[in-house]
Amino acid sequence: MFSPAKSPSKNNLNICHLAYERHTSSQSACVASHTARFAPRLQAAKCPSYSCLAPKAVLIALCAMFALNASVSQAIPGVPGTLDGTWAAASPLGAGRVMTTVGSQDAFATALTLTPDGKVVLAGYCLDPTTTGGDFCALRYNINGTLDTSWAAASPTGAGKVITSIGGSTDQANAVASQPDGKVLLAGYCLNGGSKNFCAARLNADGTLDTTWANASPFGAGKLITSFNAMHTLGSALALQPDGKVLLAGSCGPGASPEAFCSVRYTVDGLIDTTWAASSFLGAGKQYIGVGGPAGATAVAVQPDGKVLISGHCSLLASGIDFCAVRYNADGTLDTSWGNASPLGAGIVATSFSGHSDFATGMTLQSDGKVVLAGYCLN
Repeated sequence: MFSPAKSPSKNNLNICHLAYERHTSSQSACVASHTARFAPRLQAAKCPSYSCLAPKAVLIALCAMFALNASVSQAIPGVPGTLDGTWAAASPLGAGRVMTTVGSQDAFATALTLTPDGKVVLAGYCLDPTTTGGDFCALRYNINGTLDTSWAAASPTGAGKVITSIGGSTDQANAVASQPDGKVLLAGYCLNGGSKNFCAARLNADGTLDTTWANASPFGAGKLITSFNAMHTLGSALALQPDGKVLLAGSCGPGASPEAFCSVRYTVDGLIDTTWAASSFLGAGKQYIGVGGPAGATAVAVQPDGKVLISGHCSLLASGIDFCAVRYNADGTLDTSWGNASPLGAGIVATSFSGHSDFATGMTLQSDGKVVLAGYCLN
C-alpha cells in the first residue's frame, strides 16, 4: 500500500475511508478495470498504509463503494438501504423514485408527512405564473407510490394535486402535518401588506379546502394569516397537540434579519388560542423570545405533558451562531425549570460546536424526555 510522509487532508479522508467499505463477490469483476483509475487517487489522497489489506482488497472496497452509490439508482430486492422497488415500481425514473409536476412553473417540496393509512403527503410551494411569488401546494401518493387521484379529484391542477393561494402574493409552505382524521395542515409564511406573516391552511381528507376551519378568516375559510405587530415572521415548523390544537413556530424580527423565535397556537376550530401565552405582549396566543440575530426557528415539538420545545439557531453566545432551543410550559409561559443553569437564563439553551456558525435544522424527542437536535456546522 501507500506510505506517504504525512497524514491525509480532511478533504481526502473520504477517499481513504473507502478502503474500509465492505464488498461482495459480485463486485470482483470491476476490480481489474478500475485499478488504474483508483490507485492514483489513493496515492494522491496521501492515504496511510493499511498493512492488514492487500492492494486488491482496497480496490474491491472502492468498487463496493461505487456499487453502493449505484444502488441508489437501482432497486435491489431485500438489500437494506437500497431503493424500495415495490414503491413507484413503474416510474420512468426507475423503481423507488417519483417526480411530479405541479402547475406550469417550478415547484419546491419542503415537507413530508404520512397519513394514518400510510399514504404520503408532500408539501411545499409552486411558483405562480400570474404573480412574482408562489402558492402553497401539496400532493398525495398511494402506498404503492402512484399519485393518489382520489385525493383532490376535482382540482384544476389535476387529481392528486392541490395549489392554494393564501395571501395573494408570495406564499410558501414549509411544514405539513396529517391529523388522525386524515385532514392535512399546511403552514409557512405569506407576504401580506408588505410584511411576511405566519400563515396556514387545512385540507379535508379528500383534498378539498376545509371551510369549517378558520371559517371567519378574512382571507377565506380554511386559511389563516397571523401577524406579529407588523414584524417580518417566517413560519417554518408545525406541531399537532393530542387535543387537536395546532402550534406554528418560526422566526421573527422588525427588520430583514430575524432575531427572535415566534410561535402561535390555534384552537381546533382555527382560532388563535387566547388561553396560551395569555400575558404575551404580542397578544394572547402568541409568544416571542429574543435570541439574538441572525436567528431562525426550524423545529417545534410537543412533549407528552404539553410543554413545547422550539429549536433552531441563535446568536446569543460570543462564539457566533449556535444551536439553540427554548421550552415553554403547557400554558405558553417560559419554562424556567429547564436549562436553569444556562448562562443565557432559564428556559433557553445554546450549544456551540465549531466556534463559527452552527445551524440546528431538526429535532426529536426521546421516550425518556431527552431532546436531540441535529443540523450542520461551518468549520
